[in-house]
Amino acid sequence: MKNVLIIGASRTGKTTLATIICQKYNYQYISGDSIRNSLIKIFPETNITIKMATKDKRLCEYIKHLTQENNFHLKGNLNYVIDSTNITINNALKYFNKYLIIVLGCTKLNKDEYLKNIRNNDTEKDWTFYHDDEYLLLECEHSIEKSKKLKKECIKKNIKYFEMSHNREEKLYEILNYIEEKIGDN
Repeated sequence: MKNVLIIGASRTGKTTLATIICQKYNYQYISGDSIRNSLIKIFPETNITIKMATKDKRLCEYIKHLTQENNFHLKGNLNYVIDSTNITINNALKYFNKYLIIVLGCTKLNKDEYLKNIRNNDTEKDWTFYHDDEYLLLECEHSIEKSKKLKKECIKKNIKYFEMSHNREEKLYEILNYIEEKIGDN
């Protein structure tokens, strides 16, 4: 069994996929974004910010150490699925090279279509639920650009990229089949 790292742009289905993997394979879930937010709030002296967290290797070091410590203290054999919008391809390869790395993005939508997808899937538990459309349109532009960069990097570094612009449920099923091939069924 392998640990799974899911990275990608905001609102591409990372947490949804992580939840499905946890249920299907009895994996432990770690939200890299929640860890980032906790570090920002509880330890402001780290000077970590949302914008610079992607370039900061400390988030990756912390998550990697956390999984290793849990396996040591809990006598091993735990498997993890980690999702984060703040882990780069280079850091994924450096810190999580033994994990199954999956990258999600949306390059085939314009910002209005992206926003429509967000609003169609929004719940009160999503951070986007509490922001107005004007703010989210800027975030959508950023996410589309990030997706394009991630896709190019995935091609260069031979990492599996999944396009989540359309047919989300179908894509999640495709990803689960891919994961099953790579980690097997319990």
